[in-house]
Amino acid sequence: MKTKLILLILLTLSFVNCTTKENKEHKTICLQYNIFNIKNIKDGDTLKIDSFVFVHKDNITKENSSFVLPSFEPTLISEGDKKLKEKMNNIDMAVILVKHLNTTGLYEFSNFNQTNVNGIINIKRKDGERISIEKNDDYPLKIFCLD
Repeated sequence: MKTKLILLILLTLSFVNCTTKENKEHKTICLQYNIFNIKNIKDGDTLKIDSFVFVHKDNITKENSSFVLPSFEPTLISEGDKKLKEKMNNIDMAVILVKHLNTTGLYEFSNFNQTNVNGIINIKRKDGERISIEKNDDYPLKIFCLD
């Protein structure tokens, strides 16, 4: 009986840990996708930066491309039952995220070269307000405060 109770507690704690969210707010933030865990990004995963919700999709079309990020292995071309897929890396993901954030006109980026070379994004708001980032704990994005 004692073993079952311990197993139930451990199972509950692991479930709670898997579904918790991380929420950070800072004026200047450095973002970097984890190169080892980026393969865990799947269709439907989300990232929220301020009021913008980014959704990862396996299949990105012109109709659903606004604030959509690719999953780890999105479909590029689909013809019948044949699909051409490409695996994304941390640099691809960072560049696409910067392009979406840049369209809002709210953010400044201080290191386009670092983004293109190693996927690091340094970001701050043009109005000086704090940036709020919300993600699941298992979402492979490292967040560092620079202010």
